[in-house]
Amino acid sequence: TYDTIGKHEEALKDYGQCIAIRESLHEAGRLYDLNDLATAYMNRGVTLKNMGKYEEALKDYGKCIAIMESLHEAGRLYDENDLAQAYMNRGGTYWSTGKYEEALKDYGKCIAIRESLHEAGRLYDENDLATAYMNRGGTYWSTGKYEEALKDYGKCIAIRESLHEAGRLYDENDLASAYMNRGVTYSTVGKYEEALKDYGQCIAIMESLHEAGRLYDE
Repeated sequence: TYDTIGKHEEALKDYGQCIAIRESLHEAGRLYDLNDLATAYMNRGVTLKNMGKYEEALKDYGKCIAIMESLHEAGRLYDENDLAQAYMNRGGTYWSTGKYEEALKDYGKCIAIRESLHEAGRLYDENDLATAYMNRGGTYWSTGKYEEALKDYGKCIAIRESLHEAGRLYDENDLASAYMNRGVTYSTVGKYEEALKDYGQCIAIMESLHEAGRLYDE
């Protein structure tokens, strides 16, 4: 709740208290479930990232991932969706600090888990998988790996178009952004006709959203 209303310092204090208690219980062999401790580190990591404290956030995400990986190996992880999100969050933090190779590794792990869950019919939401491809595509672009970026943007667009047709896309702004990013990448590699098509798709979606009063930013 503190996080929701922007009181990040108060949120940090409460997360810290929660972690201290759960670590103490864990050491005494009285913690109900390590999933709870992992979640506490995850939540504090999100708050730290939102405050721009990236190194501290990376430490908390690292602890969260270590716990979740150990639980996964022991068959005691509540949900692999949580592990995928932890990798996604850490990947985004690495990206924010310019550590693109580390970001790519974490996005890759996130995608691998979400693809596996998707095949097993256990992925919470395909929007999450699309976002993972979008983020990795952006990281590939930042490192000059344009062909890889185009592939990831293509996968993102395919998923979002499918969700859009099924009425399950969170927000058409996300689909417009994917077309915009792929258009920029096509333009960067000199594929101007493809770029124009993607820009056209992006504009059509944004015009529609604008008319409906649902465009994020004009």
